[in-house]
Amino acid sequence: MSSSSPARTPSSARKTLWLVVRVGITVCALGWLSTQVDLSRIAAILATVPRWVLITPFVALLGTAALHATRLTLLLQASAVKLRWNEVFSVVLRAAFVGAVSPRGGADIARVAWLSRAAGQVEPVLAAALVGRILDLVPWLLMLLWGIGSGVLSQNPPLLASASLFSTVFVVVLVATVVLGTFGRPLAERLPLFRARALMVTDAVQTLGRSPRLLALVAILGLGVGALNVWSVFVVATALGAHLPVAHAIGVVPAMDTVISLPVTISGVGLREGVFVVAFEPRGLDQDAAVAAAWTRWSGEIARALLGGALFAIGGPSRADPTMGYDAHPQNDSAPETDE
Repeated sequence: MSSSSPARTPSSARKTLWLVVRVGITVCALGWLSTQVDLSRIAAILATVPRWVLITPFVALLGTAALHATRLTLLLQASAVKLRWNEVFSVVLRAAFVGAVSPRGGADIARVAWLSRAAGQVEPVLAAALVGRILDLVPWLLMLLWGIGSGVLSQNPPLLASASLFSTVFVVVLVATVVLGTFGRPLAERLPLFRARALMVTDAVQTLGRSPRLLALVAILGLGVGALNVWSVFVVATALGAHLPVAHAIGVVPAMDTVISLPVTISGVGLREGVFVVAFEPRGLDQDAAVAAAWTRWSGEIARALLGGALFAIGGPSRADPTMGYDAHPQNDSAPETDE
């Protein structure tokens, strides 16, 4: 073996194996989906939908990207990193493109890599991204608890189970974050498991925890992100005939996203459609209409990715794949990457 060809590490081998599994599941999901739906009827359904409904997911996702850029800019400024909002917004869109087109995903990694390059330093950017990710859990948890406590998920047992599981995980993560931020590195260094990640969380929280008002503002802006995601699905589903009161949408949509965001298939293909069928068949949409709603929402993600791709294409030196050789990953293992 040539000395210039390093041996593949077990971690790299596992990632490659999992990618192969995901591709296989995606192919199977597409094959199954083609036998379950009537594509001509879905096309006919979409042809009757007003154009303003069709562009709603893209508008909502553009709004969430703007809010995420605002939150990151505030957190970066608190870490003494001076980046303009438009720079951060461009990075958020380009990272969404990377996450959409790369089988490995990696929008979070791309975001941190590009922001670190623009800032000229990694640690404060990583801290801001990590704290932002953890604060994402607050509005998501509140909406999931609303869905569980109000009973709106009772007619969707799979979504109720997923919401219950993720709510528990989110509570554990948030409590652990508060504990680590309170007791600091001495506690993190004594942990037998996840020590490196705990130290990363501790340093990030202690760096930005000196500004509680800022953290509260970032969490509130996160509610705006959740509201736009709920609004997008609410508009599309009701336009296609679903019975979905706003109070129900607040609990149902986040529960749907807990499943869709699982890294089981590439870009959620097959999983997204199945979740929409489970969620909306009891609420008045037949299978074809539910899949039409899923694809309408997905079209917003594709449009946002195309916009990010255009910025990526003209982005100069930053066009290099930022996920290659970059180990820092701000995404918390318990918080799947959501549509932004």
